[in-house]
Amino acid sequence: MDFKSILERVAPLVKPQKRMEVGEKEVERYARMMAEAGYIPSTESLAAIKCCLEKYGVILSGDVGTGKTFFFQTLYRPIPKKMFTAQEIVAAHTPGDVAEWLSQWDESTFILDDLGAELRLNDYGNKVELLSLVIEHRARLRDVQTHITTNLSAKGIRERYGDRILDRINGMCKAVKFVGRSLRNAKPVRLS
Repeated sequence: MDFKSILERVAPLVKPQKRMEVGEKEVERYARMMAEAGYIPSTESLAAIKCCLEKYGVILSGDVGTGKTFFFQTLYRPIPKKMFTAQEIVAAHTPGDVAEWLSQWDESTFILDDLGAELRLNDYGNKVELLSLVIEHRARLRDVQTHITTNLSAKGIRERYGDRILDRINGMCKAVKFVGRSLRNAKPVRLS
């Protein structure tokens, strides 16, 4: 069997994902729109805007309060119900019904907020990471964006969900790390 000739005949059939180049003016237009909604742009958020506009999925990681959730709330303002927290997905769904629920979003952008903050599901004595099923489902889709926010590092994702899920995330998302202190606390709070 001549594998090389088969590859030569099949290669032209492969359709690359649709991507568009986004210029500085378009990124600035979105940054201005987000700033008008109260979002304070940073170098990291400008990189994330560019990825989103170019139709890539984005995973925003960083410490609590660095603006990851607010980024997507202002970028997709007014936000239709396509942004779900990990906690609300786990509270509302089971391994048996999550795929059917997810299928309504198969042709649109989906935002998974706060990956890693959800409780582990106990399904008849078996520990189940329901969000692994969500990520597996979204990774099978082509030409739709999946965005994720998390406080976990790549190492933390690997430890919690495994190499397979980290690989799926890396395959569908560009990683952008938000750095800095919490934007929620203007003054330090003293707890006694």
